[in-house]
Amino acid sequence: MILVLDRQAALWASVQRVAGAAGFGSNETRFVVRNDENQYRKRLATGISPHVLSHAAAPQMAGRGGPLWTVAKMPANSLPMIEKVYAKQTPDDYAPPSI
Repeated sequence: MILVLDRQAALWASVQRVAGAAGFGSNETRFVVRNDENQYRKRLATGISPHVLSHAAAPQMAGRGGPLWTVAKMPANSLPMIEKVYAKQTPDDYAPPSI
């Protein structure tokens, strides 16, 4: 697993460790320090990047009735974009299936 460390190194390293423990990536851990912004565009060994996490979390938050302004505070989001893309989700979309 490759741990990419940036300005938020402690948080991101923790996320990568959890992803590794969950079975993403390899058992080998290497630390790579990157100070450039291009690191956000590169896929990590785990296949989980901040961009992927953001796009996984935003519809869940919006769909479960989270305030859209809270979702919009996530990086690379704006309230008009959140309303256009994620507001169409409803809490019922995330309800457990009826048996």
